[in-house]
Amino acid sequence: MEKRLALLLAVFALFLVVSFINLFFFPLGGQKSHWYISIPPKRGSILDAKGRKIAYDFPVYVAYLDVDFFKRQLGDKSVLERTLKACGVEKNPEEVLKHRFYRLTEAEDKENVLKRLDPAILPFVSLEIEYRREKLQDYSTGVLIGTVLNGRGKAASKVSSTTF
Repeated sequence: MEKRLALLLAVFALFLVVSFINLFFFPLGGQKSHWYISIPPKRGSILDAKGRKIAYDFPVYVAYLDVDFFKRQLGDKSVLERTLKACGVEKNPEEVLKHRFYRLTEAEDKENVLKRLDPAILPFVSLEIEYRREKLQDYSTGVLIGTVLNGRGKAASKVSSTTF
């Protein structure tokens, strides 16, 4: 009786080991699945000595059309045409359908992007957040380099190469 129990436990343990190996090394369907998660970069703000912003990041919402998925699902070209017109895209639908993905529109507010899209095309659209860098023009490169090089705040164009 003990030998049968030991044999049964050994077979069960072997079954578990083989199952875990199949699960991790040979996923279902024979294809390896990959997940891609985009993490947008945020560089933060650059402040001057008085705490005023010199440069900063701000989010922009961008709508991308998955053209391959649109074609596979036999999406309505009239809906695509209306969406392109609402987004201000001057290309005709045939030109857009030559791409794999197509950038439809962008705005700083998510609701403004969604207002431009036809509700029938939403299943084919991916909404992504991208960060843009805004620089204030009061601190141009010449002013910053000139200040650092000679200590008197002269513009870089007035600093001679012999000063180095």
